[in-house]
Amino acid sequence: MSNNYESEVIPARNNEGEVNFTTGRKRSSKRFEDAEKETFTDTSNVKIRPFTYERKKPTCTKNTVNYFCEFCDNTSIHGFKFLGERKRYFLEKIWWMCIILIAFYASSSLIRKSYFKWNTSPVIVTFATRETPIWDVPFPAITICPEVNAHPKVFNYSDVYMKYKRKENTTDDEDTYFELYSTICNEDLEFIDQNATKLMTDDEFSMFLGSFADLQAEHCEWLGNDLNCEESFAYILTSEGWCRTFNMLDPNEVYTNPGELGNNHSRKAEQWSLENGYPTGAGLNTYPRRTMLTGVKAGLQLDLFVDDDNLDYLCSEITGFKVTLHHPAEMPNMDTHFRVPLDEAVVVAIKPSMIKTSEEIQSYSIQDRLCYLPGERQLSNYKIYTQQNCMVECLANYTLQVCGCAGFYMLSEEEVTHVCGAGSKKCLEEARVSFLENDVEESLAAEVTSSKKCYCLPSCTSIAFDPEVSQTHWDWRKTYHTKEHEENFNVTYERDHFSRLVIYYKNLQFMTSERNELYGLSDFLANCGGFLGLFCGLSFTSIMEVIYYLTLRIICNIILFGKRIWSGDKEMVEKEKERKMALQQH
Repeated sequence: MSNNYESEVIPARNNEGEVNFTTGRKRSSKRFEDAEKETFTDTSNVKIRPFTYERKKPTCTKNTVNYFCEFCDNTSIHGFKFLGERKRYFLEKIWWMCIILIAFYASSSLIRKSYFKWNTSPVIVTFATRETPIWDVPFPAITICPEVNAHPKVFNYSDVYMKYKRKENTTDDEDTYFELYSTICNEDLEFIDQNATKLMTDDEFSMFLGSFADLQAEHCEWLGNDLNCEESFAYILTSEGWCRTFNMLDPNEVYTNPGELGNNHSRKAEQWSLENGYPTGAGLNTYPRRTMLTGVKAGLQLDLFVDDDNLDYLCSEITGFKVTLHHPAEMPNMDTHFRVPLDEAVVVAIKPSMIKTSEEIQSYSIQDRLCYLPGERQLSNYKIYTQQNCMVECLANYTLQVCGCAGFYMLSEEEVTHVCGAGSKKCLEEARVSFLENDVEESLAAEVTSSKKCYCLPSCTSIAFDPEVSQTHWDWRKTYHTKEHEENFNVTYERDHFSRLVIYYKNLQFMTSERNELYGLSDFLANCGGFLGLFCGLSFTSIMEVIYYLTLRIICNIILFGKRIWSGDKEMVEKEKERKMALQQH
């Protein structure tokens, strides 16, 4: 290209007013005129390119980056705004990314521990907010068994045993009774053919139950008033044979099929249930019996006696009576008994222990609350579920499965049950031990399955009675000496033995325990919010922000800006507008 300009000197004034001269460029008129005379005559080699507006299509990556930066600018979560800052050093972003990751790791670790605590230990047993008066619970059922098993007029175990020792002749009845009572008295099973005595026949079983000695009580008092001992103490069959029980529910309310026990003199429950207790307005003369006061005159007192002819020291070396306290709706556990020796006075002060369940944890699973609500567990032989009733029934079923027979005092779910004889005594004892071991293993298991039929948890409302036993020698002869003039006096001082039993409540109130939430859902959420807020500044609204940016905002951006610019970035929106305007003009 030709140069159409010439240099020239141009005067100029500076800031101080002085004139200076500078060299400038001046267009050469001659050269310019010559250039203007030249015209375009040949256009064959000139190519005209049509107008096109090219713009790179927005990518998903760019949309994602812009959308994430917008989220970081607006979110309330700590640290994210530094990640979304543009034109910052990459090292700064790495720093904040590490800080955020550490914060989330610390909070998630603590939340995981909190969840483990919530999931494994949601229930705690604590003291209730107030004490419970004794009149809100029934007086305990009292089961008493004489140490003497066989009635002396029917069978004397020691006499027959000595006949075997001396190889003297015995009658058929003596042989039969000896085999039957060896299930209780004969630990080593001496003189017993174990193979021939594994089972009892129906006749032998009837003979066995009809030969037990009965409990003998001379005088009974309840709340300081005389009580008919025969009518007040009902029969019950235990591992000790026939025993007598006081204040227990009627067998028709306890057993599914009471059988012969249904003819007892027990009273039925009046306005009382295990879960709800006594209703408001129920009087003192209700059943099961209850008391309003403490002390000897506000409980049960009875005089038990036995004469020398009834004592059998070979079958039972320790003489006296076995006593156990239990809930009126459950079977007695004679393994937890205390003894009333002969010629002794035993005073028992009772301290009830009751566990209730709060309404908050009734919706929990059985594995979490570890108790059964009413109706959750049904037993085959008992109408009312208690842990003791469940254990007795499951032991009977397990013994029947292992030994092919059950103990004479057991009720099983089978319609026809064989009764174990003396030859099955060792099997009964081994089955009992193995059953308890299996029950412990099931209790330690993490989950309850349908195969674990004997998962005998306590009921959610349960009552137990802890006895404080004290005893002293009782010179009953001086006591009864004053009654010699009475018409029905029939006491032999030389051969009779008396024992006195007194049972009463120790205090007017007792502290009740209650199953409560140790760590409920609200506590778990509060801990989660605390940990996330402490480390990350995260709250419920922050979580809603994340959900909003992942769902609703994207949908609305697509509606407003289209799929090409779903991030809604302003710069991308402006460029898209320019592109559309250019396309419309051309």
